[in-house]
Parts: sequence; C-alpha cells; structure tokens
Amino acid sequence: NDSKIRIDKPSMEARKMGWLCYFHGARGYMHWAYSWKSNPWENAFDKTWGFGAHFIVYPDKKRKKIVDSIRWEMLRETAEDYDALCMLKAAGGDSKEFAQLVKDLSESEQDPKSFYQIRHRLLLELNRLSQ
Repeated sequence: NDSKIRIDKPSMEARKMGWLCYFHGARGYMHWAYSWKSNPWENAFDKTWGFGAHFIVYPDKKRKKIVDSIRWEMLRETAEDYDALCMLKAAGGDSKEFAQLVKDLSESEQDPKSFYQIRHRLLLELNRLSQ
C-alpha cells in the first residue's frame, strides 16, 4: 500500500557491511545508489524506495555542493573497520573471530552498543599486537 510511511533501515545495517564483507572474503562492496535525483530539501521521499531511497549523498544546488548522509558516514566508518580487521590479521590476530561476532550480531539484534563493544575489543587487540 503506497499510503504507508516507510522508514529506512537502521544505520547499523550500513555500519556492519565491512565486517560482513571481511567475514565472507569479499574485497569490495557495491552500493547501487549515489545521489538523490531531485531536490531532497523539498521532498526526500520516493514512493517506490522510501525515505532517502538508499542514496548516500544529496545535491545542494543552491550552494553548489554535495551533502553527505548518515549512511555515507556509516559506509566510510565500516571501510575503516574493514582495514582494521586486515591490520589485525597482518599483526597475527584472529580477525575472523571478530568478524564472526559481528556476523552473529547481524543475525540476532540491532543493538549499536553491542556492536561498539566488539569494535572496541578489536581496536584494543590491534593496539596490543602492534606494540
């Protein structure tokens, strides 16, 4: 029914992408939607795709610039997490164990606190092995 209001997925979905790619051995991720096609400042809802329509940047034609989205920031951060997992492996750590924790978390809950606890442990382990 087109009269329903659709709410976008939680930002944690984008944030976990690098971890899931790492776990499955993927070396990249293609995001199919880049820039919103019309004026998002007047209407950021598409009746087919919902709010934001999975786009990651929005045009600000008045100021002649591109404005990033929360989704864009989450994808940037997950790329950094992917790099941290690669660095942990290079340092001799069990990067698959950490990626597995996030994979399991993806299948069970959407709690950002649990995710950030796993990430914190990853960074502590990376720091310990890098010294």
